[in-house]
Amino acid sequence: MTLGQLLKTTRVRLGKTLREVEGETGISNGYLSQLESGLVKQPSPNHLHKLAEVYALDYARLMELAGYAIARQIAASNGKPTSPALESIADLPEEDRRKIEAYIKDLRDARRVRDGVS
Repeated sequence: MTLGQLLKTTRVRLGKTLREVEGETGISNGYLSQLESGLVKQPSPNHLHKLAEVYALDYARLMELAGYAIARQIAASNGKPTSPALESIADLPEEDRRKIEAYIKDLRDARRVRDGVS
């Protein structure tokens, strides 16, 4: 399935018009139509993120379909394995992912303090 097919199928399944999605995302209905038709060759990651939220789709999957490298591909090319636990947060709501990221930042900050690193 292509990115455009997934976006259109999901929009139709949700019963939304292009104008309704435009109102929810701020992305013009003309651009949305071009995305669904496959005419946009390099869609904006910001637009894909907005659509992932409105359509309740996996952002990483949209990025992958758009031809962007995703975290596990980047990690694999760096020789650094990704944790299955961290990969599994992709399907969590955005608020939950932000809480996890904030917790990880707090852990890093605490380690820096403990280790005396500024």
